[in-house]
Amino acid sequence: YLAYAGERHINLNYPIGGMFADFEVFSAAPNRPTKFFSIDPEGTSKRPAGMYLTAYERGYYGEIAATPQKIKDYADQQGFMLKGPLYHIFLHDEMSEIDPDNYLSEISIAVTSKLQKA
Repeated sequence: YLAYAGERHINLNYPIGGMFADFEVFSAAPNRPTKFFSIDPEGTSKRPAGMYLTAYERGYYGEIAATPQKIKDYADQQGFMLKGPLYHIFLHDEMSEIDPDNYLSEISIAVTSKLQKA
């Protein structure tokens, strides 16, 4: 784990996360991100500004079966269109919490109003 992070310039002093190309990729395989990243403020990339729908999940981050549907349902109810990429940040993971049932993650995806052009 440490060697993998070092090779990819992921700073483990900050929470890490997985970036998914879009909502469909996340829904199909929430445990297989397109790439991993660190939320190191000195990092080389930034998340674009905009309006994001954010959900928090407690439990092992590869087993979030109900969350994608909850995100989709909420977006539909509020008149939001999901537009990728999707960011899944592991706020409390195996580096800071022993029990996988207590892992805490943040899932964010950019949204626009269905009334606006994307």
